[in-house]
Amino acid sequence: SRFRPPPPPPYPRTRDIIVKEYFTGKEVLYRNPAYCELFDEMFPNIYANFRHHFNSHDDKRQAIIDKSYYSLKKSLASEPKISSENLADYMIIKGMKDAYYTDTIPKETLIALADSVASYCQNKDFRAMASTLSTEFSTLLIGHAAPQLDLSDINGEKKGLYDFAGKFAYVMFFNPDSYTALSDLELIKGIRQDFPPGILDNVVVFVSSSCDEYKDFVESDPDLELPVYWYNGNKEMLRKYNVRAYPTYYLISPESLVNMNPAPSPTENFQPKFDAAYRSWRNDRARKQYQSSPGIR
Repeated sequence: SRFRPPPPPPYPRTRDIIVKEYFTGKEVLYRNPAYCELFDEMFPNIYANFRHHFNSHDDKRQAIIDKSYYSLKKSLASEPKISSENLADYMIIKGMKDAYYTDTIPKETLIALADSVASYCQNKDFRAMASTLSTEFSTLLIGHAAPQLDLSDINGEKKGLYDFAGKFAYVMFFNPDSYTALSDLELIKGIRQDFPPGILDNVVVFVSSSCDEYKDFVESDPDLELPVYWYNGNKEMLRKYNVRAYPTYYLISPESLVNMNPAPSPTENFQPKFDAAYRSWRNDRARKQYQSSPGIR
């Protein structure tokens, strides 16, 4: 459907007038970029701003705490500004995404709510959106599968998370313009040497504007003694790992699950914290092996 955002009026129009004219009881044009942009402008960070958008807000907050899709949808759809189940569903989905990126609601709550929408929403497109969000929200949770790594070494050989399976991977997203990242790089060199072979791999992911910069960096330091990988210009990977500053650290388990998010830097006592994580993982594995042994009940 065609949608044109409101032109600049000769007189100021209030938010309520615009909402009534373009959203209240109207078709939800979620595939139209102009519609979505105006929606974001009218309803920014919905879950954190219920009191600014609606007269009734406590019931909506409680519905989120209870992870109740039905209660939240019923409350939103009954609002005079909404008056539409489809618009209420879209608002729930958009609100989940905003809340995830602003850290205003626990991720476990958002996952449960997204799963509920994906299972019970009547609109199949909204169900698909919610399912995608649930997967995205779960990506960096402790104990969940880590996002795939898309890397290349200095020789152009592709590397992925599977190349580090069977060992812990201490992943550092590195940018050469960061003084902290450069300083940490020197400390990381000695970390693996402090543990027995086969336990921990350092994975330095070099992020910059060009692959040539990566190659110049690696080739300029013959004593680097540390594997540094090019990120292949994969911005989607950076988004999945929520890389907003450098350096950013994660610890990935031998089963390719997120073990620490974020992981501490070398200056934040990584080694004793890794010692504890490794002992816990080893004990847990021994317990599972014992429980699965024949004759054990």
